[in-house]
Parts: sequence; C-alpha cells; structure tokens
Amino acid sequence: MIEPQPTREGRRMISDFVMTQRDLFDDLTKPNAIALGCFPVDSHVVRRLATPDGKEVINEGGYLVIPPIYEIPYRALTPKATECDNLLVTCGLSSSRVAFNSLRVEPTWMMLGQAAGAAAAMAQKDKTTVQRVNASELQRRLREAAVPFQKP
Repeated sequence: MIEPQPTREGRRMISDFVMTQRDLFDDLTKPNAIALGCFPVDSHVVRRLATPDGKEVINEGGYLVIPPIYEIPYRALTPKATECDNLLVTCGLSSSRVAFNSLRVEPTWMMLGQAAGAAAAMAQKDKTTVQRVNASELQRRLREAAVPFQKP
C-alpha cells in the first residue's frame, strides 16, 4: 500500500524565532512586525478510510480554520546569526507546519519580499548584517511606502 504524503510540506528555516499556531490565533501583535497574514490555516485530507461496514468513507487529517489578522515579525525572516549572517528568507520563513499553512500564500510573500528588499538595502547602506537592521527604522520606511504591517 502506498501511504499518501502531506501536500503542504516544504523546507522552512528554523531561526531564533519560529512562528507557530499561537502567533496566528493568540499572540497576534509583534513589536518588530513587517507584514500581515490572515489566510486560513488549512490542510488537505491525509487519507480516506472506509467505515467498518464499507458503506461510507471517512476523511482523516483535513482541517480549515480562519485566523484573525496577525502580524509577522522581521525576526522570522532572519536566520540564526551563528548559522548565516546575511540572508533573508521570505518563502521558507521560520515557522511551524501549522503556521506555514497560513503563511504560504503569494500575497503574504509579496509583503515579506518588500520588507526584505527594504531591509537588505538598509543593511547594505549601513554596512551591517540583516540581523542587525533596526526594525523600527524598517517599519518607518514601510509606513512611508504605505505598506500595511500592523493590525488596524
């Protein structure tokens, strides 16, 4: 028998900060926020099982839960300084499997990409690493560019 594989898996960075389900549903605001997320946390059915009488099929492992608008912190984009000192990760950002189900969509990646571009420019101009970019200054620049990154 061939076991079905999870459909929304991908390589993700593990940094000093890992976004989890709690960040999507409970701890919604971040002092160093640089983007917003709100896509449903969803997972396809992992497998289908027949009922004991064989007349019905039960789906196992699928879910869809809609989170409120949540903030994504800059530190989820930066790797551990001891592992890499000048990399910004927008699509495989530091997150758990559940959080990635919501973070994985293009509108979120576009916001993260704009923030990463601004942070990279700041790091280059200031001759520093991306881990040392001033998050408050990055937020100021994003605000000037009319990028929404804080909950209304």
